[in-house]
Formats: sequence, C-alpha cells, structure tokens
Amino acid sequence: MDEPLVSIVILNYNGGGVLDECLKSILSTDYPNFEVILVDNASNDHSVEIAENIRRIANVPFKIIKNSKNKGYTGGFNIGVNASKGEFVALVNNDVKVSKKWLRELVKVILRDPKIALCESKIIVNGNRVSYPGNSFSMLGFLRREPAEIDRGQYNKAHEIFSAVGVCYLLRKRAFYEVGGFDNNFFIQREIEDLCWRLRLRGYKVFFVPDSIVYHIARLHKAPMFYSHEIIYANIYHSTKNNLLIYFKNLSSINLLKYLPLMICLRVIDLLYLLIKHKRDILRIRISAYKFLIKNFNKIIYKRRYIQNCLKKVPNREVEKWATKPRLRDYWSFYTQFIA
Repeated sequence: MDEPLVSIVILNYNGGGVLDECLKSILSTDYPNFEVILVDNASNDHSVEIAENIRRIANVPFKIIKNSKNKGYTGGFNIGVNASKGEFVALVNNDVKVSKKWLRELVKVILRDPKIALCESKIIVNGNRVSYPGNSFSMLGFLRREPAEIDRGQYNKAHEIFSAVGVCYLLRKRAFYEVGGFDNNFFIQREIEDLCWRLRLRGYKVFFVPDSIVYHIARLHKAPMFYSHEIIYANIYHSTKNNLLIYFKNLSSINLLKYLPLMICLRVIDLLYLLIKHKRDILRIRISAYKFLIKNFNKIIYKRRYIQNCLKKVPNREVEKWATKPRLRDYWSFYTQFIA
C-alpha cells in the first residue's frame, strides 16, 4: 500500500532561535511522501530568512506563506491547511524537534480507523520528562493540563484521549473541514481543545501515539526568555476568554445551566484576588476578555446552535464522560499560572 501524502504545516512567529533545528529535523523524517508548508505570522526577526535558506536544500516540496499580519494560531494554521495538498495534515509548533519515525507512526494509527480524526505524538520536554497524554476538562469551566513527569515508560501504550495538547499532531483533513476548522475567534490558547470537542461531537476519535516521539522546547513556559510582556498579556487575554468560549459553544444545555453560576462565581473571586493583590494590569486584561464575550454573545449563541443542532452526531454525554472530577485547587492553579 502506498503511503498517503501528508502535508506538514509549521506555524512560525519570531522563531529564529528554534526554527533551524525544527525544520532540519522535519526534513530528516523517515516517511516517503510529504510536503512542508511554513506559515509565517509576520515575524520581525530573521526566521523567514532561515526558512528560505533551508528550503533551498530541501529535497521535498517546501512552501513558505508570509502573512501580512499575525493571524494567531487559529488563523495561521487554517491558512496552512487550506494551502495543503495532502489527505492528512500534520500541524507542528516551531519549537519542536521531531524524531525520524514520528510521522510514520502517526500515519500508521490514523489509517486503522476512518473515525480517528486526530493523532498526537508523545511529547518529551527537558530531556527526560514526558507530557501527560492529551488534555482533559472539568465542569468548573476550565481545561486541565497535567504537569510533565519523568519518562519511565508509563505512557507507552496508544490510547484514546479527549483532546490533543496541540504541540504536534496529525489531522484527517476531511474531518477538520467537516467541523469547520479552527475557530478564528480563539486566535491563540485552547483552540485545540475546542477543535477536538467538536470532532468528538461529530463522532470522531482522538488518539495518543507514544511511538511518535517529539521534543518540545516549550517556549511559552519560558516566556521571559522568548517573549515580551505584550505577548504574555495577550496569552492571558485569549486564555481567559477562550476557556469560557469552549463551554458556551460545546457543553450540553443541562450542564451549562447547572455549572454556569459556579463558573461565574469563581471568576468573580479571581477578579477580587487580582484587585487585592494589586495586579491591576492582569485585572484589566481579564475584564477585557469578559467584555469580548458579552459584546459577541449573539455570535457565540449562533455558533452554539449550529454545533448543537447541525454539527453534532453523538449525544453530549459521549464527550462529557471525559470530564474529570471538579477540584478547586486545579481551578486556582490554572488561573494563577501566568501571575504566580
């Protein structure tokens, strides 16, 4: 059987410090049929020049798309998928180094079942630590992301997960388009969980593939080294609004009514905490995020109706069974991750 064409889409924004290693590892991929598409979100460093130099020596089709402005994770990857020719599309962060077999192993799993829409690689950070496979969510209104652990082989079995983390994964393009792709209102933060939620409501599966290994520098978690305060604050803004936006769009009506008062209460406490601690810059960012949700309430309701009435093929309970038991300490840990 011939291996299907895979389009590898790398999203770049000022990735000069990491892009060279990322692209060289991708070009060393042990898979016979792939193209490379780099989408640049209006970088102002030398990363596009790095990509152009590497493209000259590439022995596979290599396209560079230069956006005139930063379109975020959602807009950038939507553009990359639209430009792709493959039946499958691998979406890769620019701060990732891939192993030789990473793509072959993802393709092997996604071809097992036409209902598998997304496969995520095993993510290694800091040399010997493994990221917890996938993301889960709590009915308190936030996504849970477990900390990385020392890799002792505890995650060496392929299995189904609720959502990918979003560092490196393979998509079935037909399924991606079927659920509408990435929601551009997200821009960055929590967009992959929203996509996976919609895929699951459509009846698709999401898998973790441990034999596909990638190494993640995790620039976002080293923000002072890589990013200005402006970008850090943008992440707080989008994370705040998107974490509620996911629930407003995708959660069943009965659970939304049941848990929304508690979600609002916890966020009021969060704002009071920021006020008391004199973290007024972050307080203003949080309030701006909530203003966005109020201002766009009608559009959000329209998207919710489409998802619940047109897109959904399986009961909400088939997705909500992946919810973890609500724990207040998880909520607080999540909401203070940028302001500790």
